Amino acid sequence: APAAAPPAPAAPQATGTAPVAVAVAPPSAARPAAESKRSAARRSAAVSSAAARGSIPKAAQDAGESRVYTQAELPEDVRRDLPKLVIGGASYSGDAASRMVMINGQIFHEGDQLGHGLALERIKLKSAILAYKGYRYEVTF
Repeated sequence: APAAAPPAPAAPQATGTAPVAVAVAPPSAARPAAESKRSAARRSAAVSSAAARGSIPKAAQDAGESRVYTQAELPEDVRRDLPKLVIGGASYSGDAASRMVMINGQIFHEGDQLGHGLALERIKLKSAILAYKGYRYEVTF
């Protein structure tokens, strides 16, 4: 962090007390980075846990934090093979274990297998990231 500028001299006070200089430290840039690392670690742990259960396809595991496509950007053959999904609602929480989404009338959590090689990788505030045939794509709700 850059060194703090020396405090400006305070004007003498009428009460006869000596002026007091207060130095204010600049906000730390390390805190947001640490929070970002913690968030990434939590996501990684959730994905690793799901991978250990075998609920995320190997291709999606290898993709890690690879590009997330929109459904329209997926290749035609992949889009054609996607199972039909009806999203009935979702609940987002800062705690990954508490997140859930209702798809085709069933409740799913991050890392769950939706069927036919389709995995629910991550639930976001107004969308979800799914993994299918090595592609990660986002659906909004």
